Amino acid sequence: MVFSSFVLLTLSFFIIIRDTINWQAEANSVYVNAHKIEPFVKAHPGIYAMGDQAGLTAYILKTPVIQLEGLISDFKMYDNIRNSRNLDSVLTENNVDYLIETSGKSGLAQKDNCYFIEEPHTGQAGKLSKKMNGFICTDPVYRIENPDTKAYIFKLK
Repeated sequence: MVFSSFVLLTLSFFIIIRDTINWQAEANSVYVNAHKIEPFVKAHPGIYAMGDQAGLTAYILKTPVIQLEGLISDFKMYDNIRNSRNLDSVLTENNVDYLIETSGKSGLAQKDNCYFIEEPHTGQAGKLSKKMNGFICTDPVYRIENPDTKAYIFKLK
């Protein structure tokens, strides 16, 4: 019994070490996107806002990121979502300089040359959840395209 426990622990240890040394992030991962965004953010200091994927992204970027989907935001952001506030107003009230948005491979929805933005995203929160939404009628200042995801940075001021 003791010997089998020792073998199991030793084997587990070597598997963990092997997987740690050989680890590589997937091309569509939050980790990879954050590192691709990092040079832009370092060259353009300011207050950023982001919904889905903001936690790890903010940690890697080491810059202020306002979390828009409500999971780790304050009660005021939760109230903004619950009341379906206009996203443009919320971004202005929070003095946001840049908005980071992510999407699937089809990209963000557009209408009349404007990008439709909603937080939290329907894909994350579902169709029946309350959301803030608005339009951004400028092209992104930075864009990342991966095999299955896209990321955009919009300059707001």
